[in-house]
Amino acid sequence: MPTLKNRVSPDEILLFFLLLFGPLAHGTVETWSITTAHLIVICLISIAVLTQVYRGQLKCYRTPVDLPIVLFFLAILISYFTSVAPYTSRTVIYKLLAAVALFFYIIHTHRSRKKINLLLWVIVVLGTIYAIMGLTFIQGDILGFKIFSGRHYRISLFYVNYNHFAGYLELVFCLSVGLTAANRGGKRILLFGMTILIALALLFTLSRGGILGASGGLAFFMITSAIIHRKKKGYLLFISAISLGLIIIAWFGLNPVLERLSTLDNLSVAGKARIQIWHDALAMIYDRPLSGWGPGTFSVAFPAYQTYGFKHQFVNYAHNDYVELTTDTGILGLAVFISGLFWLYISCLKKLTKTQSKYLPNIGVGSLAACFSILIHSVTDCNLQIQANLFLFVIAAGIAVIAADKSRRNSMLRADIFLDSPTKKRILFIGCCLLFCASAAIAALPFLCEQALTAAKISFRQRKYDDAISQIDQALFFNPDNTELLSLKGDILLTKRSQTDRLSDIKSCTGCKNIIFWYEKASKAAPTNSSYLRKQGAFFERYQKIAQAKKAYKEAIQLSPMYAPPYYRLAILYLRQRQTDDALNAFRQYLERAGTTKVPQVLDDIWSAGGEYEMQKRAIPATASFQQAFANYLARNGKKELAEQENAFAFRQDPTARNARVHLNFLWRNKNFTDSVKMSKAYLDQFPEDIWIKERYAVSLEKIKQYEQAVLIYQQLATTFSDKPQKAAEYFIKIARLYAQQKLYSKAVTVLHQGIEKYPRTGILFYHTGLYLRTMKKNENALHALKKAGSLMPDNVWVRYQLGEEYRRNKLEQEALNEWKECLAIQPTFARCKAGIKRIEKEFGLPVSGQ
Repeated sequence: MPTLKNRVSPDEILLFFLLLFGPLAHGTVETWSITTAHLIVICLISIAVLTQVYRGQLKCYRTPVDLPIVLFFLAILISYFTSVAPYTSRTVIYKLLAAVALFFYIIHTHRSRKKINLLLWVIVVLGTIYAIMGLTFIQGDILGFKIFSGRHYRISLFYVNYNHFAGYLELVFCLSVGLTAANRGGKRILLFGMTILIALALLFTLSRGGILGASGGLAFFMITSAIIHRKKKGYLLFISAISLGLIIIAWFGLNPVLERLSTLDNLSVAGKARIQIWHDALAMIYDRPLSGWGPGTFSVAFPAYQTYGFKHQFVNYAHNDYVELTTDTGILGLAVFISGLFWLYISCLKKLTKTQSKYLPNIGVGSLAACFSILIHSVTDCNLQIQANLFLFVIAAGIAVIAADKSRRNSMLRADIFLDSPTKKRILFIGCCLLFCASAAIAALPFLCEQALTAAKISFRQRKYDDAISQIDQALFFNPDNTELLSLKGDILLTKRSQTDRLSDIKSCTGCKNIIFWYEKASKAAPTNSSYLRKQGAFFERYQKIAQAKKAYKEAIQLSPMYAPPYYRLAILYLRQRQTDDALNAFRQYLERAGTTKVPQVLDDIWSAGGEYEMQKRAIPATASFQQAFANYLARNGKKELAEQENAFAFRQDPTARNARVHLNFLWRNKNFTDSVKMSKAYLDQFPEDIWIKERYAVSLEKIKQYEQAVLIYQQLATTFSDKPQKAAEYFIKIARLYAQQKLYSKAVTVLHQGIEKYPRTGILFYHTGLYLRTMKKNENALHALKKAGSLMPDNVWVRYQLGEEYRRNKLEQEALNEWKECLAIQPTFARCKAGIKRIEKEFGLPVSGQ
């Protein structure tokens, strides 16, 4: 690591702390951590600017992406003024402003090779530390920060999502590759080792997007470096060395990684849900193609477009940064973003190909590769919306711009202003201080608002309603369009009112206007959010304003058609007004979204309203899973014939082996073995290879005492598993049991001997042979069979016990004692062995040593 010959400035220390803090604070995704990161960035800018003012010289550098950044923020502002959730959009704009500010801070302060080198070393060392921590599979808490690693080999460390930790690691990995190529000797060896560790941790995140992104970044680095240096051999050796290292490590256990990557071609695993989200998002883009729905509003606007492909789950991201950017800011925002990236790469690569330095091209290309990797990953995830990863992305972009420009002295310098007058210095210094203080106050507003919201919720739970309202009013003064605050105030007023309501107040809705005002205000502040309409519906329902309640629920359903609860409340209202058809239709739509677990609740509601089987049936969706749930409900209520009809109907709806098993299991639970035999036979005609159905057929035949047919089925199953001795032995034992039930013990022993001839090393067959021979009072033969079982299964306590019992029957008491001692050595709590030892000691007076 480079030595610090020059003193590290305070702003650099803050920058290093930001790099440490970002991943540590769960990727900087919570309000408190985002605010902290923004305040650190403001401090960085403040120190850098005020230092220049104090020295009397202001330098302003231009970058290739100045115009795209201006145009991008112009597109964001246009989108903001048409946003469906202005408060959410403002918080997202703060994030983007902080990222851009950090980019320009890097451009203006890290102009020297030493500063760039030190910054990269800090990034790589921190990335290595986090990679090592993740590889240790730590679980628990460290200094209050939760560790998410260690589940199914997926390393997440402090990040909530393993894909986001992979995004961080792929950025560090590419930067480490560039730094490794730029150094020589011992430093290169050290960096090479750290790069391998980072790559290994990245692989064990099991993030397919992260692994593909890092691979794409590495390929970009190798190809671009080979073109710039025109020395393909050295870089091919470098990539070969990395590959060799990974192969060596893989030898010691990369099976989970390989299994994960093997699912890339399987859409059901790789992301059918994401594809469905993207498909639904296209409808959002179609409705607002130019301005979009507003920055950060995807999660509140998407539910209106959500389809059955992703049902009732809440979707907070599009899992594709480009799709989400288009839905938020329109096609204009996406076009500016893509063009800015294109111009960044073109301008940097054009300059890097002309430089004579051996250090700068490796650093610049490594930084561009880091950006390239995360841009690939962003096709299937939302890494650029994770603040820690976004900050590292803009730092890498800034390093790439500086490295590309270092070949020409001060080529980026736009203006160099000298402040000769102390008065100008003083005025500018004070003005900058005021500006930075105002920026810090604005950046802290979301955090202060959340704190006020939390405090109000606590007061609300403690029934301190006046305190809660006061806290909300204070927060609303600074954030008048925060919908959570507006809605919570309505909740508090409603709860406070309901505790003093009389029946006359409910009927007249006394004091309603003040409560509904806040719900309506929340709905106006976020017109696509259905939760506030649902609250209005619940409010009107309480105060018996049925028409208004139905209207509110219907509007909520339009905004969020896949969310189930409004359908249920609407159905209940229809039931109260005897609008049966509408109620049943609403119940059916509710069940389609809520799932089979809600079937009993709905059917009970219909029953309590006077509806019986036919009405209940109309409320059940016509799918196999719902028909089976309906059948279970009918069976629990004593209507077994109707339940069986529903199960049969479920199979006709979806004639699969799974539904056949469900039907047979239902018949079995209800002890309808005759029908079970009949249906098993019918299902075997359709699924002749299904082992479970064959087994249930044989057991059902056994229950109705058709032993000969059951024996034939078990023989077929034993033949099917002829290559699996233990499984085949189970069927021989079942056949023997059938003969034993008929008191045909000799036939039972004959069947077991047939099994022993085929599988002479299967001890369980000898064990059951010995038991049946004992029943036939052939004690010597039984003893021989149990001895053989004991030699094949020496650790089986039941074999030990029965062998000891057989010794006792043959009057070999000492051998019995020895066998039961062995049994207790294996399982000291085995009660039968203890009882046998005590019985022998009592009957024969034999000493039992050690017992």
